[in-house]
This record gives sequence, C-alpha cells and structure tokens, in this order.
Amino acid sequence: MKKAICITFAIIQLITVSLLLFAAGSTDYYIKRDQMYPNAAYAFAGLLLTAVLCFTAVKCRRGFEALFSGYKRGIIGATIILFFIFSVFLCVSGFFFSDWDPAAVLYGVYGVLHGHPEEAGATYFSNHPNNLLLVWIYLTVLRIAGVFGTDSVLVLVVFQCMLSSLSAYIFFRILNSLTGDITVSYTGLLIYEFWIVLSPWFIITYSDETGILLPLLTLRLYQKLLSSDPDRKMSRIYWVIMSVTAAAGYFLKPQTILAYLAVIVLFIFDGEKEALKNRIPGFLYGAVSAAVCIIIIKAAVIPSLGIETDSSKSFGMAHYFMMGLNDETDGAYSDEDTLYTDGFDTPEAKREADLKLASERLEKYGAAGLIKHAAKKTMVNFNDGLFAWGVDGDFFAGRKLEDIDEIPENPVTERVWSFIMPEGAAYDRYSSIQQMTWITVLIMDLVAAAMILLRRSQSS
Repeated sequence: MKKAICITFAIIQLITVSLLLFAAGSTDYYIKRDQMYPNAAYAFAGLLLTAVLCFTAVKCRRGFEALFSGYKRGIIGATIILFFIFSVFLCVSGFFFSDWDPAAVLYGVYGVLHGHPEEAGATYFSNHPNNLLLVWIYLTVLRIAGVFGTDSVLVLVVFQCMLSSLSAYIFFRILNSLTGDITVSYTGLLIYEFWIVLSPWFIITYSDETGILLPLLTLRLYQKLLSSDPDRKMSRIYWVIMSVTAAAGYFLKPQTILAYLAVIVLFIFDGEKEALKNRIPGFLYGAVSAAVCIIIIKAAVIPSLGIETDSSKSFGMAHYFMMGLNDETDGAYSDEDTLYTDGFDTPEAKREADLKLASERLEKYGAAGLIKHAAKKTMVNFNDGLFAWGVDGDFFAGRKLEDIDEIPENPVTERVWSFIMPEGAAYDRYSSIQQMTWITVLIMDLVAAAMILLRRSQSS
C-alpha cells in the first residue's frame, strides 16, 4: 500500500512540477502573479542553493554532532525562542488589517467580547459556521489577555506566532525521528524557521495560521504510535489526542483532517492483520473521544458565543464542488457562485441547485476540457510561492478597522512593509525568494518520492 501511495504521489508531483516549469509561464489563468524570472530559473537557483547547503552540512557534520552532543536541547530551544521573538517583532511591526474573511472573524470576536453578539456578523457565520470555533479560540485568548489589561488584536498575532514556533519544534522532532540525523534535522529546522515562522502570513488573523500546527501534530503522533506497543496505555493516549485534534481541526480548518484520514488508511491497508487487530482498541478510544469532542463543540462551545446563525444559510460541500468547476475563476473563489448558492432558501435546495450547475459545467467541459481546467486549477493552487498573498478582498486595509482599535506604527513598520506590500521597494526580491523556495520544495518532494521508490525496488 505504501508503494502505491508513493507512486501516486510521485505521479501527481511530476505532473504539477512539469506544469509549473513548462506551461505556467505561457498560460493565462486566474489571479496569475507576475514573476521577475521564469520558474525554471527559480528551480535552478533553488537546487543550486540546496546543493551548497547539503555540501556544507556534510562538511560540518562532525562539528555539528560534537556541538549538539552536549548542548542539543539548549541549541534547539534557543533557536526556536529567538525566531519566535523575531517573528513577533516583524509581525507586530508590519501589522495591518485584512478586510475579507479575517475581518469578519474579528468583528465576531470583538462583538462577543464587548457584549454585543448580535453585532457579530450572524449572516457571515450562517454561511461559514466552521469559523465559529476560530472565534471562540480568539475570544478565549483575548479574555486571558484581558486579565493583564489588554484586548489588542496584536495579542492574536503573538498567539499565532507561538503556534508557529511550536509547529517548528514538532517539525524538528518529526525530522529527527525520520532521519536520526541531528545535522539534517537542525538544517531542516532552520529552513522551516526562515520560510514558515518568519512568513508575513502570521499577521493575518485566520484559520490558516491557527491551524498550521494540527497536521504536524497528527504526523508526530503517528510516529509515536508506530514506535509504541499497541497494548500499552500510552498508545491509547496517542490515539485519543490525535482523534480529538482531528475532530477539533475539522471545525477549525476542514482540510486538516486529511492527515488523520491518511493515518487511518495506512493502518488499515499497510499492516499485518494481527497488528491491525491490536490497534483496534486504541482506535475505538480515539473514535469515542472524537465523538465527545464534537458533541462538546456543537452543544457547548459554539452556543456559548451567543451568535445566532441560520443553518439554512450554510454552504455545503456541493457548493465548493460546483465553485471548483468555475471556468472564469479556474476553480477559485467566485462572488457569483456564492450569490447563486445563497439565493436558495434551504440546504436541500442549495445542494440540488449546486449539483445541477456542477453537472452542467462538467457536461460543458467534456473530458478534454476538464483536463485543461484541472491543469489551470493546479497552476492557480501551486504556482505562487506567496500563496495568494494580497489577492483576497481588500487585503491591505490599513492599521484601523472600523470599531477595532487602531494599531500605531513603529519605526520599523515602513521597512517591513517595503518587503511585504506589492508597491514596496523590496517586494519583488522578497517575492522571488519565496517563489524560488516553493518551487524547490515541490521539486525536492518529487526527488524524495523517487528515492523512496528506488530504495524499495532495491530492497525487494
């Protein structure tokens, strides 16, 4: 089963990388970002830099191992803390409000915090009830901060930087468990810190930033499960934590549950029957814990907000399936599709209308058209190392947002903005570095899959 998964992944990555290197530059697609150089140039530069980095790591291996032999915990801890402080400094200095979904979430948070849940945007949360758990999390963080005399939105930015730094530590543990090599693990940690922890996306108060920890935590718990005795108490605790994480993650960011589903698939299809049988009690503990978590969230956590929502207004999976087939936006968000779905009164009517329109779009595409649409959608999803930075809504809405307190600038704000604002003097350079890193990551994913397949064929 692992071999089949690896082959499938390698094929998908090969198609994706091929599209980005050989087709994206000459193809027009929705929200295409202008790049200073072609992807082939970014790939060459990124692979060259990777080779230099690997060569340096190999040459310095003995020195690293000697250093880490006595100070491993101190060095890892100091690295994570220093990058956390730096990320907070950059995000607080460069902070701005973003007037799309993050703004709706903040209106909800501050509406409830100030005792006016009726002003918290019930219409938005009726359409997107999955963001209610995010409101509760932010609200809890601000209430804790209120004990210390502040309810500034910057508290949420610091909170997200904390989650990012925690995810960096888990990432390091995952790498160290996979490779058993401290030099490789620490090099990977540094790359993660520079590329992820220092990302300006942690300025944006939204579920993407808050949910970054969950897939990594699931993968780390999977590693712990593999190395633990299925009959031992700790194995069942790992299942409980992983299942609760998946259940809560589904309410926070539905895509995060994919990591949990992948773990389930691996345990079912890639193990001996006896080993699988031994895992069943742990899985049942996890399933019961997830069910309890879901009940608590739906029956207690979300109602505690006091935001009245209309379930008939919520958008189901059929809406996103239909919108994913939109040829004008190449499957990205569409205002017209949102208004179309919102025009029907009941969830059943919405679902029926969405599936009908999706069927019409599929019929219009035909097989060849659908393949072309999938290719464009792949470019929309993958050909942007900034991950649609600056694209949605009024993305850069300044440091004041209606009833939310203004955040004053500091002496470094303009300098930070010169890197992250499209009109900034250093923005093109920053964008190029991000694109180079992202293209290199995708190529190295493909290389890793090929190496795993080669190793398996040699061992068999």
